[in-house]
Amino acid sequence: MSFYAHTRSLGNQPGVQLNPKRDETDGFVTDQSDQVISVIGRFKRGRIDAPFLVDRGNIKRRLGKPESLRVSALNEAYVQTYEAVNNGARNAVVCRLSPETATNNYLVYRIDSQTGASSFASVPALPTDAYVFALKDLECYNDGSIYTVSALKTTDGTGAVIANKEITLTIYDPDGTTIRLQETGSLDPAAVDEYGNDYFIGSLIAEQTDLIEVTAYAGASIPALADCYGRATDGTQKTASSGVMVLFTEGGTGYVNDDYDRVIAALEKSTHDYGYMISGGTQTVALLAKQAALNIRANRLFIIDVPGGLTVAAAQTFIAQLGLDTEYVSLYWAPLKTDDPVNGGKAIIGVGGLQAGLRCARNAQTNANGLAPKNYPIAGKAFALPRTGVKQITTPDDITEKSDLAAAGCNPVLYEKYNGGGKFVFTDSITSKKTTGYLKLISVSEMSGSIDDMISKYGKEALQNPMEVALKKMNDFLKALFDGARSSNWLVESDELGNDGYTFTVARNVQRPADRIDVGYWLHFDGVARAIYLTQTVSK
Repeated sequence: MSFYAHTRSLGNQPGVQLNPKRDETDGFVTDQSDQVISVIGRFKRGRIDAPFLVDRGNIKRRLGKPESLRVSALNEAYVQTYEAVNNGARNAVVCRLSPETATNNYLVYRIDSQTGASSFASVPALPTDAYVFALKDLECYNDGSIYTVSALKTTDGTGAVIANKEITLTIYDPDGTTIRLQETGSLDPAAVDEYGNDYFIGSLIAEQTDLIEVTAYAGASIPALADCYGRATDGTQKTASSGVMVLFTEGGTGYVNDDYDRVIAALEKSTHDYGYMISGGTQTVALLAKQAALNIRANRLFIIDVPGGLTVAAAQTFIAQLGLDTEYVSLYWAPLKTDDPVNGGKAIIGVGGLQAGLRCARNAQTNANGLAPKNYPIAGKAFALPRTGVKQITTPDDITEKSDLAAAGCNPVLYEKYNGGGKFVFTDSITSKKTTGYLKLISVSEMSGSIDDMISKYGKEALQNPMEVALKKMNDFLKALFDGARSSNWLVESDELGNDGYTFTVARNVQRPADRIDVGYWLHFDGVARAIYLTQTVSK
């Protein structure tokens, strides 16, 4: 007699076969990548081999203690990342720049067989002679870490004190109080616990993080005479400490093109997605050009800061040398001296991090269609600059300089007067594309890019289905997506597309009808009121 009223696989016998459920209610769901930013820059902590995530709660631990912009202009990347995650970005995908000369040594722990004294050494490669364990710290702290080891007293069946293969490894920040990681496990790679699970300390650490790698020497153990074995006369656990050890050497900040290519390639291979990249205040044209090319390939938006200390003419020259003509890049010039929100004091700080963070905060406010109000640009009175102690150091004139900045595709951040008072605001919302059409507007670029992204991702879901099924899936998906975009006012009525504001086609390819589908869509986006002409007529 079966406990179940059904079977999953029915043979020749009578009975009921219950098949897996089929869900045909699937529709488009936006992910949260448009609430994530990315940044390439110099930081004091963080792995250099791959991008990693930081958020508002862990930024100081993951990126290290901030340094003033007076020490180095490269520190602006930290300040802007801080502003982004504190003004709406869920996460920042951080790509840490390092030169080819950067080195990251192994920590090797040994115990003197005669005296029991512990020693910690920093070496470039795994040694061939005996040691207890070696550790690779991929988080690459410029300021070092503290590593401690302890082992409990243990006895055999007769009560004799014997060496212990089980250790507790603790890693502290250089302050000596903040624990980065703590784990207890065996030095024997074949060890298992009571449940038969892997008990090797290297494996247990790997379950917690991929930033610490531990290798144990064959047959390693903690002898009873070791200074980290058992308890002291006062009853406290004996512990061996490395003191602050710096395993990572940054190798300077003289970056070359190969360094930029390496970090960009790592980002493209990463599983971390993002909606916006910020320049982090860099003024390196070669890096900016590579970042722009990356984001065009990735269908992502790139926010560049034009140095706020430049005059209007110099700002135009800086923009011109970038040679940009794309809706994927927007430029901001903020000739403002403000309070440094991280280090204190006054500094000229770019607004890219703020702009990206505010876009992320807006994108979190999705409607019943799952769409955010991306038809509202982050500009004007509603988005006053969230900084203190702001002082404008350059004021472009209304006759030519503001017009020239707009012609260059630049969005100035300036003091503007409104009913009720003045504010420092993002005064414009244009991309760097050299056109008078809709793609000149950041809001259209955002809506258009989001739709392309959603359709591309759904297209992957439709792949490897029977052709008729895939055709129906794409038709249904596009209809639901565009209807949602229309009711969300992303799309509006037009002369060519009528009240719907869209049309699309999904069809087999004429030349390859067996395996290729062609999808086309025509969309009319809502624009932005950038200019209003007023005329008063005094009538008699």
